[in-house]
Amino acid sequence: MWYNRLSDYLISKGYTNNLICPCVFIKKTTSEYVIIAVYVDDLNIIGTHKEINEVIMLLKGEFKMKDLGKTKYCLGLQIEHMHNGILVHQSNYVEKVLKRFNMDKSNPLSTPMVVRSLNVDKDPFRPCEENEEVLGPEVPYLSAIGALRYLTNCTRPDISFAVNLLARFNAGYLSDPHKARSQTGYVFMNGGTTISWRSQKQTLVATSSNHAEVIALHEASRECVWLRSMTQLIVTSCGLEEDRDPTLIYEDNAACVTQMKEGYIKSDRTKHIPPRFFSYTQDLMKSNQVEIKYVQSSNNTADLFTKSLPTAIFRKHVHSIGMRHAHKM
Repeated sequence: MWYNRLSDYLISKGYTNNLICPCVFIKKTTSEYVIIAVYVDDLNIIGTHKEINEVIMLLKGEFKMKDLGKTKYCLGLQIEHMHNGILVHQSNYVEKVLKRFNMDKSNPLSTPMVVRSLNVDKDPFRPCEENEEVLGPEVPYLSAIGALRYLTNCTRPDISFAVNLLARFNAGYLSDPHKARSQTGYVFMNGGTTISWRSQKQTLVATSSNHAEVIALHEASRECVWLRSMTQLIVTSCGLEEDRDPTLIYEDNAACVTQMKEGYIKSDRTKHIPPRFFSYTQDLMKSNQVEIKYVQSSNNTADLFTKSLPTAIFRKHVHSIGMRHAHKM
């Protein structure tokens, strides 16, 4: 009811929103624009000083509210306004989590997890064996995973793969990393900043690396469609020039790139792959929404979300997706 009340009032004052993201309200003025992002009864306002001040007066005239100034905390995120940009982090949350699980005195490591062995018998993350004990309720494993999952979803994409792997030991068929299911990993960037990412075990059993890459491309393409829709909504509503260039998606499997560009060709190597995994992405390519480009594996930042990496490569990819140490800013 509160949302309906607020929404009706903002729309009556010339704001627009869309089903793509109904909690974002945008208004184009004669020279500028203003964006209001709503989370329950908290509002973040983006725009020039003049427009922001006008919106604040408008809202205060209709609702009982407080102006807290520049956003410093939002949904557990710490936001620092710096001379060269905005830093988003969760330092306070991380410190609380470390103390909660008695890890605040532990020594930091260079990577979230050790490099895994391809030998299933030597894999330290192999499923529970018959002679091993299952952790009891006195060990807060699930609570720790939950706390880490919140970090991976908000500000720590660099630990996504490690946390995703550990979460498989909670229950269900996904708990077994040795059933030939591959890992889908992707990351989208805008202006040098990571805006969307995923690290998730595939629900289908891929019969080849090419098959696994096609499935991952399909998932990434779906996310790309929503991101483009959201971006286009903001740009057009603000009266800015629309970028009609396709979104570049980099893929490190040359055969997969060729198949996507040339179209689905039924052969002994591809006849088992459902055509929909090809056609969806290919339709996006034909409509100039996405462009698939080959990238060498050593330069593929998505590897950060699909496997454990050596320290040097891990740090390289972490830096390439825009992550920085707060004390170095």
